Amino acid sequence: MVDRAHSIKIGSLWKRTGSNGGRSFFAKRNYRPRVFILTHQTLCFYSGNVNNVGSSKGRIDILAVRAVEFVDDNAFGLPHTFQVTHASKKHGFQTVYVTATDKTECAEWIAKLRKGK
Repeated sequence: MVDRAHSIKIGSLWKRTGSNGGRSFFAKRNYRPRVFILTHQTLCFYSGNVNNVGSSKGRIDILAVRAVEFVDDNAFGLPHTFQVTHASKKHGFQTVYVTATDKTECAEWIAKLRKGK
């Protein structure tokens, strides 16, 4: 269930994925639209859109977040991208790449995520 009442920020962003779940450096990369919901405990992402949130596609515990940083616009050929690196029991550390619609939105997400740490 989506917890909008306790959300700090909700928005539609693009999440970078790999053709095999993002586990290989050489995998084909693409981006999928996701609804991101930040609370004091988690950053969750879902299919759908802000008005019609779909199924859960992932969850990051805020206490597991180790870094939230801007990504150089030239790194992936997309502006307004940031990365969230977090500890994962299954994979050690993982980095999620997210692209916002503009520079202001990107900066807002980074600030909120850093404050939540």
